Amino acid sequence: RIAMLPLAVAAVWWWLGPYLGGAARRWALLIAVFGSGVSGYLLPIFAPDRSLPGYYHLPMDLWVAEFSFFTSALHSGHLLAALALIAVIFGCSVRAIEAAPGRWSIVAGAAAFTLFSFHPFHVPLVFSVLGVWTLLLAGRGLGWVAFRHLAVVGAFSAPVLAYYAVALGVDPVTVGRTVRNLTLTPAWYLL
Repeated sequence: RIAMLPLAVAAVWWWLGPYLGGAARRWALLIAVFGSGVSGYLLPIFAPDRSLPGYYHLPMDLWVAEFSFFTSALHSGHLLAALALIAVIFGCSVRAIEAAPGRWSIVAGAAAFTLFSFHPFHVPLVFSVLGVWTLLLAGRGLGWVAFRHLAVVGAFSAPVLAYYAVALGVDPVTVGRTVRNLTLTPAWYLL
């Protein structure tokens, strides 16, 4: 956990580069690292007496371990590695559109392959963000560049995703672990 923390902070610092500069970039990094738990002040609004069966009624930054740096660092090092790789994927995606699509797309694809190798739960997050981003860029005339980038990331991710698909079909241990994976769902108004 301690070894991953500076790498994750550096990845987020790098990802913020195209968007912010100077003091704004430093403040954004501080908020990203130490901003978890702020919604604790909103608990009176999100009263714990609301009862929808099957839902967890606390804001996500209070109980989801991979929601922020702080809770990830307290919980497990692989969550920090996942945050770092997500920052690399999205940072490379921005740079692929701005500068050299091939090189940055390959780096983003390698990061996605690595991320999905040990943390496949982020497949919907990464591809839904990249898919919506591709559609938004299509409206600005950059759709084909963004689509090629998405295709490269998808091609790099395909082997590990195929492995999981096959393992879920033939390996009873993988199926058992998947069935027993506890994934609490927050109430819709907390998403």
